[in-house]
Amino acid sequence: MTMKNFKLSALTLLSAVALTFSSCLGDSDTTTYYGGVGNVQVGGSYILLDNGVRVRPVDATNLSSYADERMMVFGSITDDIDVSTIEPGSTVNISVQSGLATTIFEGVRVADQEDLETRELTEVDTSQISWLTTPYGYWHLLNGYINFSVQSLYYMQQTSGSQSVTVKEPVFYLAVKNIDASAKKIELLLGCNNHESECTEENGQVKSGYTYSTAVFPVSFDVRDLYSDLISAGLADEDNLIISVEIGIDNGDEVKYQSISLPSNSTSVPVSSFRRVYGY
Repeated sequence: MTMKNFKLSALTLLSAVALTFSSCLGDSDTTTYYGGVGNVQVGGSYILLDNGVRVRPVDATNLSSYADERMMVFGSITDDIDVSTIEPGSTVNISVQSGLATTIFEGVRVADQEDLETRELTEVDTSQISWLTTPYGYWHLLNGYINFSVQSLYYMQQTSGSQSVTVKEPVFYLAVKNIDASAKKIELLLGCNNHESECTEENGQVKSGYTYSTAVFPVSFDVRDLYSDLISAGLADEDNLIISVEIGIDNGDEVKYQSISLPSNSTSVPVSSFRRVYGY
């Protein structure tokens, strides 16, 4: 089966992804962490982050299997290095034994609620939407990215006369509904298009030549631009912002919104979490 940028068997990867990151952040911890989002380079020796820094996970044994994949990676720096000296072109060695390494699906930021409602929005069970989570904590807002775990149906188009299929990758959307600086709240809207209208008949039956399955998608949105919006609204780095999230579903006549239940201890985040920095 051929899949471009889509490895369902390893949406979370590497034997080192068992994650003790959150438990390493005690008051006496002096470990320096670094990471971001980028592309695994051919040969699998490092990940080229979008900021131009090369990150080499020293304890990743099968990174070469993910050449050209988009990956989110965070971990503890294994070298004696001053983070302030890291710049585009630098190489940073990290251990993901105390961090995160996962292939991601990059979501699409849309302008606002009106823009979101122009998209095809298919149904997703709200109970199957959560923050991107590890056994040791939430990875929901990191270095200017907001991250979700979404279980969704997806479709595949079978190639006539062969065993291969073309995956119709779901598209995930994020819009800001409202920022209330006085209440220190931000309302976010999600949407998902799994190409249902393209792959099914009007009666809901899957079209000939198509098949479907479900998977859990780690979805990441670049929200660093929101940092400027929050500061412009009068909020400060140290302010804690309450996040609420709804998902829009098009029922044919209008888009209806359903609230997503998120753990109460995870929905208050510092404004500084939206800021993009080189080091973590």
